[in-house]
Amino acid sequence: MKSLLEGERGPGGVYIIKYQDKTFEFPSVTTILSKLTDPDVEDLRSQMDDAKWQAISTAAANRGNVMHAYMENFTIGLDKLGIVNEALEYSQKRTALQLTKWAYPNATVEKGRNLFYNLYYSTFKDEYQQSLLTEGLLMNYLLGYAGRTDNIYLNKDGLVVVGDYKSSSKILDPASNKVVKYKLQASAYATAFNTLYGKKNIDNAYFNQWRYKVDECVIWVAHPEGFQKFSMKPLEIEIYYKYFEHIFNTHYVKFIDVKSDYKRYYVEERPSKSKSE
Repeated sequence: MKSLLEGERGPGGVYIIKYQDKTFEFPSVTTILSKLTDPDVEDLRSQMDDAKWQAISTAAANRGNVMHAYMENFTIGLDKLGIVNEALEYSQKRTALQLTKWAYPNATVEKGRNLFYNLYYSTFKDEYQQSLLTEGLLMNYLLGYAGRTDNIYLNKDGLVVVGDYKSSSKILDPASNKVVKYKLQASAYATAFNTLYGKKNIDNAYFNQWRYKVDECVIWVAHPEGFQKFSMKPLEIEIYYKYFEHIFNTHYVKFIDVKSDYKRYYVEERPSKSKSE
C-alpha cells in the first residue's frame, strides 16, 4: 500500500509533511527520544576524546546503514519474487550497487553484511509474508510527532507487525536502557500507524482509508553472535506509548503550542489571492 504522506526530515529533527492541502511540522520520534540519557553510553563517552567518539559513532552508524540496506532490499525481493533464495540474490545485487555510491570502508561493509546474514538466518523470513509500508512515513497528528519505520508487514498469521531492525556490537540485556528506548520508538510508530490507518473514529476519520491495526511490534537486533527478537503485544505497546507520550509532553509543550487551527498541530497552506481580489 502507498503511504498517505509525503515529506522529509529537516533541520533540528523536524519533519515537514504534506497531506493533500495540509502541511504538518512535527519533531521526529528519534529526536524526541534523544531527550533520554543512557548512563552506559554517557559513561563510555566520558572515557574518550571527541575525535575517537565521533569515529566510533560514525562507524557504528555506517555499519547499521549497510545492514538496513540489505534488509530493506531483501524484503522488497520477497515481495517481488516470493522465493527466499531469489530475494537474497536480489538484495545482494541491489545493495552492492548502493554501496558503490556510499564508499564505506571494506571493513564497515563486511560487518554490516554479516549482521544482515544474522537476521537472514533468524526466524524473520519464516514469519514474514508481505510488506505494507517499507521505510514508510508516519505521523501522529493527535500528539504531534513523525518518523519513518523500517517495515510494517503482515506475518504468516495475517497479523500487522511493526518491524524495526537494529544492529549492536554485543548481546543486549532485555532490561537495558537501549532496549527500553527501542520499545518506546516502536510503540510510537505503532500508534502513529493506527492513527492513520486504523479503525475509523471521530479523531482519525479525516485520514483513514484502510482498516489496519498493529497487532505486534518486533525489534530485530543483529549482533556479532547472532540475533535477538524483542516482541510487544498491544497491551505492552500501550504501556510504552504512555511513557513516550509523557516524554513528549515534558519536552515539546512549547513546540506544539505555537501551532494553530486543526487541533493546534498543523499549519495549513493558505491559497494565494487572485488578481481580481
